[in-house]
Amino acid sequence: MSNIPDSPPPAFSAVVGEQYDAGFLSAAEGGVGPSGSAYGTGAGSSATSIASASAARKWDDPPEEEPEEHHKQLPQPELENFTTMVFVGGQGMPSIPGREVQQLSFTPSGNHIVARISIDSNFISTSTDGYCTLQIWQLPSTKKLQIPTATHREIRVNGNFAATTRYGHADHTVFDVVVVGSRHVDIERGFKGTLVELFDLTREKRRQKAHAPLQAPFAFNPDGSLLASVSSRESSRIIISNVAGDSVQMSRLMPYHLAEVTQLRFTPDGKAVVSAARDGSLRLTSVVSGRTILKSELPVEHLRYDASLMEVKSGGEFAATVWGREVVMWDLKSGQLTTYGLDQVRQGMPEGWPLAISPDCCYLVCRTEDGFDVSDVTTGRFRGGHSTGGSPVTAAGFSHDSKWLAIGFFNGQTRLFNIVTV
Repeated sequence: MSNIPDSPPPAFSAVVGEQYDAGFLSAAEGGVGPSGSAYGTGAGSSATSIASASAARKWDDPPEEEPEEHHKQLPQPELENFTTMVFVGGQGMPSIPGREVQQLSFTPSGNHIVARISIDSNFISTSTDGYCTLQIWQLPSTKKLQIPTATHREIRVNGNFAATTRYGHADHTVFDVVVVGSRHVDIERGFKGTLVELFDLTREKRRQKAHAPLQAPFAFNPDGSLLASVSSRESSRIIISNVAGDSVQMSRLMPYHLAEVTQLRFTPDGKAVVSAARDGSLRLTSVVSGRTILKSELPVEHLRYDASLMEVKSGGEFAATVWGREVVMWDLKSGQLTTYGLDQVRQGMPEGWPLAISPDCCYLVCRTEDGFDVSDVTTGRFRGGHSTGGSPVTAAGFSHDSKWLAIGFFNGQTRLFNIVTV
């Protein structure tokens, strides 16, 4: 893939909103977004030159040949790719056979891996309510944890989960927490709503439980004290809750999207939330003031799919998102959108289906027909691939230092790979 350009193909312009929180924007280190050409088509000058040429020609003149440049093809990637990343190990972890792995995540501390798996066998369906459950492993031993719940034999999950690491200020303890949400019906009490639960993975117990109008997607701020989620009553609204104590206290409502919010993340400094909605809108909203800092919109032609993945660069420069087969980088200072299509940058390569972006916004892992591969998220440049054989890959997750990659399979297996760059 040596012929793939270092920068994505030309992108589209963004609609930038008012910047209410100038202090936050100035704090972004360097304020430089991902590499990519600036947007601008020069359509006005082209239209003028075409009109002039048409006026000078007569109806019976022979047709003009199109400019030679029009026939030039974009550089095609070579079939032989330069491998700069290899995957070592592939250690299998204790799992439940025949239950598809749907989501994988490392805790920021690197002490645990959490997987969302089907609550039923792949080939037998007894549940019609869309429930999943969690598998949790301790690292580096890969010991499987069993966290008891008061309500069910297994943790119940609707939608995705989020994991965080908290650091005790007094005793310097480190403990990992995962949050899940589920639909809950209590026939005896006549209650029907949503249940939010936080589990302490280090102490292997449930930490908090709340009947709150919150649902996935979930995201923690860096210190794990705040939780961003979507309202279960109106999915276009974001709710910020304080979860530092023994209860879930809703503290701020952000009702600014017009369509369902599908992805959200806190910025690395915890001062704002980045969110994406089904109508193609991207918003950066201050947690402190609750006001919009920045907003952009994807053009209609790029909205065939919802945003399925999102991560924010560790320095806060940009957010990387995936919308179907379009990879979009959103500069969090200027509002500029830079995009490329996976089909274009993967010409001559096996087809890839996006599974996860690394937390540092460096890499994108895709499922392939033979296994998986990893590319640079900002350019699509191939880094390395691995053939797994057998069951299809269905989930993936990077460690926060991008040194480890967990891969989940349709048959319920989860394998852990060490990433080595060369």
